[in-house]
Amino acid sequence: MIKINLLGTGVQSHTSGKIWIIGYVASLVLLCGVFFWIHSDVTQRANILKSQSEELQLSLDALKVKTKEVNELKVKRDLLNDKLAIIARLRKSKMGPVRVMDDINRALPEGVWLREIDEKADGMHIKGRALGDQEIVVFLENLKRSRYFRTVDLIETKQMYYAKSSGQVQAAPDSQRLRSGNRVTKEPSMKGGGRTATRGKWSVVGGGGESRSRDKIVDEFNIKIKEFVVNARVDYAGKMQQPGSETSHEGE
Repeated sequence: MIKINLLGTGVQSHTSGKIWIIGYVASLVLLCGVFFWIHSDVTQRANILKSQSEELQLSLDALKVKTKEVNELKVKRDLLNDKLAIIARLRKSKMGPVRVMDDINRALPEGVWLREIDEKADGMHIKGRALGDQEIVVFLENLKRSRYFRTVDLIETKQMYYAKSSGQVQAAPDSQRLRSGNRVTKEPSMKGGGRTATRGKWSVVGGGGESRSRDKIVDEFNIKIKEFVVNARVDYAGKMQQPGSETSHEGE
């Protein structure tokens, strides 16, 4: 008996398509998982950053409040410093010149007297007269010990003559009592219980003796003095007082 197979030869099933589909689906699932993880991580980081931003904003607001308070304190401090500076200037302008003049008065030794005190841009100019150079040196040293003088410089000295007859101070000696070849003097004498003036005639010898005789005549009718100018830089606030200074003030 002859059998006929109408179905033909056996058909072989192919599984490669199923594998590809399964791989594609797995890839999609994996990709979705990765995207979800990334999204979750980004969202978490964003939330953290947002939280940090809020905290920083709160800190910034607090700092703004503190900064405002600090600025207000700075303004008050500047106002206080300005007031203190004004008070210091007023005290200096009130007390400084008084103490300076007091120290100048204290610095004056015997044989020195002042004629003028003039305060200028380059310092205080003190003009005076003295019986000699030594008295001027003592006056300068006393001024240097004062707490109100930063520098003391002797600017000028010149020889002057005090005329006994007129009481005037001049650059040249009194010549009214000097005569060519004679000298007129007035010498007191006691007569009848009173004082009378007598006139005496003195000859001026020539040669080397003439200069000495004239010097004696000049010294008799004139007093030699020194005229000086001192420039002193004043610090009314007062420099650091050295211990043992003669011009220190009590209660400062």
